[in-house]
Amino acid sequence: MAAEKWGDETYIQLANEVGQSIVENQSREGLLVDFYDRHNKVASDYLTLSYLNASAIQLMEKHQQVSKELNNQVHFFLNSLPTKNGFFPFSYQLGSKEYVYQQEVNLIDQLYIGYHRAQVGISSPELWAFLKDEFTRNGLLYGRYDASTRKPLVTYESPAVYSLAILTASELKDYTFARDLYERMVRQQIRRPESEFYGGYVDMSQMDTHSFDNLLPLLAERRLFNEGTLQ
Repeated sequence: MAAEKWGDETYIQLANEVGQSIVENQSREGLLVDFYDRHNKVASDYLTLSYLNASAIQLMEKHQQVSKELNNQVHFFLNSLPTKNGFFPFSYQLGSKEYVYQQEVNLIDQLYIGYHRAQVGISSPELWAFLKDEFTRNGLLYGRYDASTRKPLVTYESPAVYSLAILTASELKDYTFARDLYERMVRQQIRRPESEFYGGYVDMSQMDTHSFDNLLPLLAERRLFNEGTLQ
């Protein structure tokens, strides 16, 4: 994407090197796995489902880094994911061919799966209905939920959660919900111009933040501006 945007072939060279390594070391049974340990020369035997970015695999096929068969298999796998009580599994064990669910559901993981599915035209109606119902009922989304009761397990909100929900809403062309999510997200932003953290997302009580809680809001906000949802 960087090479296409800026016309710099060095990005293609780097992407080719990374892509070749992924295919050689992290491809198993028609799927991809989380990592390859170069020291021990062993690949993991599981796939964290939030890592599976089908649109990236499509780009890799376009640049002849992966086969059409692998691209199709990734799309089929992502499209075939089961749910339990409306939530996606956390990971997939290639050896046992079993999905692993977590009792404590992190919405960031769920939304990455939903976003990656939406990017390649796959809807996630159960997850999306839960998010919209939760937001309508409480006016916000919490960071973590109980998989059985679907009740929040924490009291905090996450800028990253709102950002991923905004990006997914944009993919689904659910622009009203995207704007509502944005308006809730920016309530967590440091809005005082005199603050050294102005514009950022920082928990001032703990003096704590995360890079993704600042970078993802920038991506989500820019997408809303580019689409005309925000002026």
